[in-house]
Amino acid sequence: MESTFSHQNSIPSLPLPGLKDTIEKYLKSLSPIVSKEELEHVTSLARGFGDSENGRKLQNFLELKSSSSKNWLEDWWYDAYTTNQDTLLTQNMGAIIPKSFMSNTSQIGMASQIIHHLMNYWSRVRHEKIEITKSRGINWDMSQVYNLFNACRTPAVSKDKIERYFCTESEGFCPSHIVVLYNGHIWKMETVQNGKILSVPEIRNILEIIKSGSNRTDENSIVKLTSLERDTWAKLMKYSIFGSPLNAYMDKNLNIIVLKDGKACLQAEHGNVDAISLFAPCDFAADQFLDDSELSEKTLENSSSTPTIEKIDFLLTGSVSSRIAEAEKQFFALSSRINVNVYHYSNFGATFCKSRKLYADTIIQIALQMAYLKTHNKLAPIYETASTRKFYHGRTETVRSLTPDLAKYLEACENSATNETIKTLFFDAYNSHNTLMDAARDGKGIDRHFLGLRMSQLALKSYGEKIAIPFLDDHSYAASGGNGNFLLSTSFLGYNENGCFGYVVPMCKDGYGAFYRINASRFTFTLSNYFDDATNGDEFRENLEYSLDFIKNVIVTNE
Repeated sequence: MESTFSHQNSIPSLPLPGLKDTIEKYLKSLSPIVSKEELEHVTSLARGFGDSENGRKLQNFLELKSSSSKNWLEDWWYDAYTTNQDTLLTQNMGAIIPKSFMSNTSQIGMASQIIHHLMNYWSRVRHEKIEITKSRGINWDMSQVYNLFNACRTPAVSKDKIERYFCTESEGFCPSHIVVLYNGHIWKMETVQNGKILSVPEIRNILEIIKSGSNRTDENSIVKLTSLERDTWAKLMKYSIFGSPLNAYMDKNLNIIVLKDGKACLQAEHGNVDAISLFAPCDFAADQFLDDSELSEKTLENSSSTPTIEKIDFLLTGSVSSRIAEAEKQFFALSSRINVNVYHYSNFGATFCKSRKLYADTIIQIALQMAYLKTHNKLAPIYETASTRKFYHGRTETVRSLTPDLAKYLEACENSATNETIKTLFFDAYNSHNTLMDAARDGKGIDRHFLGLRMSQLALKSYGEKIAIPFLDDHSYAASGGNGNFLLSTSFLGYNENGCFGYVVPMCKDGYGAFYRINASRFTFTLSNYFDDATNGDEFRENLEYSLDFIKNVIVTNE
């Protein structure tokens, strides 16, 4: 097998789209959202900018950056995460590990297994034994695998910092401890001894020690502070926590939470890597879970190892202690406003789609827009994630799934057009979406290019040159989803039948999050919304089921 990172230097650079091409794609995406008069106005602004000296200056700036970097977007993309100073409760991803839902397991039994198997995955990355991801025969960039472990987001005023400490075996030393939280107490636990990862029984013994040393809940735990707005947390950390610098709390890239009944889930700050990359080690671990009776039947080796653990204590000022109580209140106030609905749709799945040479993802995207229309009697700007990992250090691009063809199809459905007309328009919408997805995967989307224009604008401003981008300042940009205003934020989570699945909160207070796994005979959705008069999670779910059933009937019409 080829080593995990053996092809990194041959991965092609992220391409920079042409300005006029991106503008024309953007204008096409606006037509279902804005009025004819508004579209004419913004068309004049956008095409005028594309032909202007200012447009050429910004595009030339991007071209210069692209010529000197294999990924012209990379630093700006991380900045988009780290300059967001909102609480991580609205940024982080939550997910479920379904295979941990076992009838005969305990909290410590499950935690011991997860730690052991995740560290085995860590070791495989260290030794470059993770198989290279390929799509349609093309090697994908593997930097996200490299960044998976030993990473944290450190709060700082105005802009956080992503810190990474991972090294492969050939590169040298790499920390092998983990942080264990129990009842608000913080422990540092070493997982490797004499070059070997601790066994499940050894880890279990250590966790028992940690548990017995953490019986009483630490109501003054600094863990609660990590849910504050980033600026607030940064200031408290910098000025009011004393002790060794080694004691600074880190906002971890990957957190595994094991409940008292042994069920496990994960919570992750995914500015560092994308969601599917975070799922891979958890699914690897889950494939090897055993219940407690099976564990006890296995030969438990006699361990002569000495547990290496350290309880981390912090000396807090009175002002910090008061903010901890405040942070807890804010946490429960915000979390109580968020509705999450796990929904299994089982009337068809990937097998039905493949038998007709159709992409299930595209069908789901059409159904989501149809469900929103039925729920709110209007169309929604929608964000779908497309991976750009075929390029060096590629992350994602936005697919603006609401196309003019999709709007025509939905209008025909609402107006009870003939079955033949609806089917024709459905496949027009289907093909339009696939064209957009292919372009986004090829690095020729809209939104990352516009981010580049904005960042170029800021860079030139720092040199004293002010350049306006009138069409991005027009209200139509926000109306179409720009500046974080997509009413539907969606993403495909993979094909693993019993793999992890999860969600983030909606991008907008009056929007929905829709994240889905595609299986052979069903789709699993994790739908999120705020408890608010502007949204209705139950009605949206019901309309999603209706829409998928409707589309299935459209597809089989006249077969």
